[in-house]
Amino acid sequence: ASPPRPPSEGPSSWNVGEAELQRFLAVFRQEADPAGSGFAGATEARDIMERSGLPIADLSHIYSISDMDGDGRLALPEFLCAMALVARRLQGVSLPPEVPDDMLDDCHDFAESLDAGPGSAGVASLPDVQAQDAGSDGVGARAQDIMAWQPSAEELNGYQDFIAQAGLLESGRPVGAEE
Repeated sequence: ASPPRPPSEGPSSWNVGEAELQRFLAVFRQEADPAGSGFAGATEARDIMERSGLPIADLSHIYSISDMDGDGRLALPEFLCAMALVARRLQGVSLPPEVPDDMLDDCHDFAESLDAGPGSAGVASLPDVQAQDAGSDGVGARAQDIMAWQPSAEELNGYQDFIAQAGLLESGRPVGAEE
């Protein structure tokens, strides 16, 4: 059985608003999964997440807990959780040991609403967390690829510029994050 998920630290800490989810969906469709497979590969997700300028250890942890079925790629709900965790970490929020229930529910519900809508692209749904290998140390082979790469100072500056230009931050908070 999975250990209990971290409790919410308040309504703005782990909940993910509609505007934020829409921005992450646009990144998913345009950059992570332009072919429409329903998944972001490890390389695509890593490249997008590294633009945040967060330490590789943080990004590795985010990827590891977001890839809930451990298949080395991120379905839309997993990608949404990863992006929301990146945004919260940029705010200075400590990373939880697992994706918090509030965030998981918001991301899963949003992705499901896309599946149910007209013209649905058949986006893959959130995997069953219970099917995950209970013996996993949380930093498997899928995370080793992320941890092995170290951006240069010039690349970090480029990623930070991208985040600023993409409008993902507003006064140090993710745009659309509820107060």
